[in-house]
Amino acid sequence: MSSRALNRLRDASKIAAHHLGVLAVLRRLRRRERSIILRYHAVASDETPVPTYAGPEITIPRALFAAQMRFLRRAYTPVPLATIADAVGRGEAPPAGTVAITLDDGYADNYHQAFPVLRALGLPATVYVVTETLDGGAALWMAELRAVMMASHAAILRVEIGGGYEFPLGDDMERQRSLKELTNVLVPVDAALRRRILATIRNELAANGNADVSNTMLSSIQIREMHAAGITIGAHTQTHSNMTLVSAEQARTEIGGSRERLEALLGVPVRDFAYPNTGGSYPHCNESVAAIIRQLGFRSAVTSRPGIIAATSNPYLLPRIGVAPRLYREAALAVVLERYRLFGEASA
Repeated sequence: MSSRALNRLRDASKIAAHHLGVLAVLRRLRRRERSIILRYHAVASDETPVPTYAGPEITIPRALFAAQMRFLRRAYTPVPLATIADAVGRGEAPPAGTVAITLDDGYADNYHQAFPVLRALGLPATVYVVTETLDGGAALWMAELRAVMMASHAAILRVEIGGGYEFPLGDDMERQRSLKELTNVLVPVDAALRRRILATIRNELAANGNADVSNTMLSSIQIREMHAAGITIGAHTQTHSNMTLVSAEQARTEIGGSRERLEALLGVPVRDFAYPNTGGSYPHCNESVAAIIRQLGFRSAVTSRPGIIAATSNPYLLPRIGVAPRLYREAALAVVLERYRLFGEASA
């Protein structure tokens, strides 16, 4: 039997275990003092499952998101992030079987699609907001880049950075590859310069109206309403820049500045932070940035590294399990969560 066929057989057996109730029995018998944090981004309407501003790898349709939330409420104990972070901060194990729900970046669909589901089910969650996007500010830079590159009728994009790059814009698959490559090129670029480059790219591609990214990010009114309903609002920097690639002074400004704007908006302390991560070959968090976050008085900082949380976890480098398309179905998610909870190693 080939390795691919063997993997398919293993996956099928795990999914069967879920449907037959085996995983539910394991959850009851082995309620280890460990927690899980889940990481979502965009939640799309079922009519538009892949919006112009976010790719399929970070977008879950509302119906599937709702199904996952019902499963989490049934199989685990969803708690506010503070319940987990406070326990770890005291050096204690988090309550057994708990899970926290988080959404990154601050897309407006978090309000239109995810929030009604969470409110109807009575589930707590944390939404991390990039503050330069608020109230008429610039759209998230990755969202703007995606919208422009996917909408343009041009066949190729030339970008004059560090000697110049050329990105083919053929079919959707080729555009997705070019988008990923250009995103990685722009990650280490200074935020102000990156905005100027984006303006040049938009002009170069002469993108049409399908590249409009207005109203794709949360507004102050929407954030206040979610906060009033019990959703925790966390900081996610000002510009969604990689904090490991900027100076310590810039990191303090990005992290502290985003918190200050949110605190002015909400009138309460903002104590939780999420490290921006655009993938690629760059690390997005480290001990040095974690030390800055701790010095700034945050309660927690979450990463994009997968793992589970126990008493020994660092509250400023908390792992999260990203919910990618392969985990959109309940059975697949159930298998992965139990694998981490029962057998995964806790982050240090």
